[in-house]
Amino acid sequence: MVKDIRWRYLIFHLHTPSNPRIESIKNALKKHLRSFLGVQGLSRAPFKLIMYDEHNKLGIIRCPHNAVTIIRAALALLDSIDGESASIHIAKGTGTLK
Repeated sequence: MVKDIRWRYLIFHLHTPSNPRIESIKNALKKHLRSFLGVQGLSRAPFKLIMYDEHNKLGIIRCPHNAVTIIRAALALLDSIDGESASIHIAKGTGTLK
């Protein structure tokens, strides 16, 4: 019997002097998580950038419940996006989107 994946949602705030586009954030997150976890680790901890508000610099990342701590650690180590200094602060983790 195959179990459904239990998704968790991480609400984050991006701290950067510039205002990066959503595509550059997706690419930077994927590149950083691949370097932190490796290809095999990234396949075990899939994530998706669900939403990003460029005005408030708030976003939501979806990941499996068993990979939340790994994804949080990797995001805490992010230091640049497109050559600009940046950091991500996880504001909240939740099990549903409302």
